Amino acid sequence: MLLVLLAAKFAVTLASYASGTPGGIFAPILVLGTITGVIVGHVGGWLLPAVAPTPTAFAVLGMAALFTASVRAPLTGITLILEMTGEQRQLFALSGACLVAYLVAEALRDRPIYEALLDDDIARRRARRARDDIAAAPPPPICWQRACT
Repeated sequence: MLLVLLAAKFAVTLASYASGTPGGIFAPILVLGTITGVIVGHVGGWLLPAVAPTPTAFAVLGMAALFTASVRAPLTGITLILEMTGEQRQLFALSGACLVAYLVAEALRDRPIYEALLDDDIARRRARRARDDIAAAPPPPICWQRACT
């Protein structure tokens, strides 16, 4: 059920952003990270039942890790989640999750999400401006019998 929820949330986030509706991607990143963290917590509980804590603890770690990997701001991710949860006991686990997420994202050489979105927006605006410039250009002169004015 969580995998279906994860896929549905991802698809709705993509459709929402692609349609141009306002709403941003900040909250969806946190929700996707939370769902992914709970899934990892459940899998860890099935694989190592004696060692794995409650899956909800992984929800917080998943939220911080996905935020860090997407934005490339590990300290912001750690601070944000600590402020949201008020739980200081997870600081070491949050730091580890954010470090791993940051290093994996850097190793994959993927651009931070906000940089990629900014580049896409700039390219769309340039294309729109070029299209508008072509549409606003005066028509070429009409030549009758080789005499153009």
